[in-house]
Amino acid sequence: MICQPLTSNRPVASLPFGGKYRLIDFPLSSLANAGVRSIFGIFQQDNISSVFDHIRSGREWGLNTLLSHYYLGIYNTRVESSTVGKEYYQQLLTYLKRSGSDQTVSLNCDVLVNIDLNQVFHLHNTTKSPITVAIRNYQEGHFRSKCYP
Repeated sequence: MICQPLTSNRPVASLPFGGKYRLIDFPLSSLANAGVRSIFGIFQQDNISSVFDHIRSGREWGLNTLLSHYYLGIYNTRVESSTVGKEYYQQLLTYLKRSGSDQTVSLNCDVLVNIDLNQVFHLHNTTKSPITVAIRNYQEGHFRSKCYP
């Protein structure tokens, strides 16, 4: 029997966690809890039907109301690829320009984390920095944010 990686037929985002959840639930919950209603997803796998099956209408995250804008754009790259091309960045820029948003949050499913983005947004808006990065200090055991001028 040949062992294959768990992501051979599905993206990392749809991998199960704790029986009930998928890895995509954590960033979606963090975004929804912070009031973010416009989301663009990029998945590294050809077979993303498991992601769509799990997300469905977005109701669990409050993304299916008349006042919300639920965007799920898709860009597929091979999982083995360590680099992305011009198309990847072009698709991101196109979405950001069309979204009309003045702020962008970037999260991924490779790191399992629940983070209060409201605190990060508050720090970012208070310092008026163009970029704020949230990192976890493993020695102290909590998150902190760093602003870059």
